[in-house]
Amino acid sequence: MIYQKQCLIFSVVYIVPMSIVMPLSNTLKLYEAKRCITKKGAIMKQAKHKLDLKSMNCWRIQVYIETAIVLILFFVIHLIVSRTDAGNIVFPIWLILVISYIVLSVLRATVLMRKKYEGWSYEVSPHEVFITEGVFFRQMTQIPMNRIQHITVKQGPVARKYQLSVIEIVTAASTIEIEYLSFNNAEKVCEEIKTHALLSDEYE
Repeated sequence: MIYQKQCLIFSVVYIVPMSIVMPLSNTLKLYEAKRCITKKGAIMKQAKHKLDLKSMNCWRIQVYIETAIVLILFFVIHLIVSRTDAGNIVFPIWLILVISYIVLSVLRATVLMRKKYEGWSYEVSPHEVFITEGVFFRQMTQIPMNRIQHITVKQGPVARKYQLSVIEIVTAASTIEIEYLSFNNAEKVCEEIKTHALLSDEYE
């Protein structure tokens, strides 16, 4: 019985808070070690093309889905813990975590969503693909054309709802996405990258 209480308290005090901290960390991008492929001595510059404005709608739906899943987890844990003697002890912690997560989700879907959109941009040059992102701190990802192995345009259910597409760029080291462009624009950018990548391979 004591072991069961300890497990339940651990799940509420440690595991559930992690579900709050991790989305916040991903949103702020303060110290994220994102995969970045750069040429030695490459100069970091500001990308100039923005994503489709409807991309914020897709991101909001992702936040809503994530929030719903986490709140269901909160509710299940509450039902389990409330059947034990530890229910009265854990309930205040549980309530604080639920309220905190809801407030965080509202911020992510409103204020921080606009910041995320403003921080996201991309640019395709004959030699590299540039992607800039970040809420409070800007981060540049540079992908040399000669590193690109495969590129596709894909649509998930959410993107399809808003007639948007995602460009997926595959290299030997990682997979990078340019999120939520209009379908026609995504096809155009994809073909442009393919052309530059083929020319880059020919000149090597």
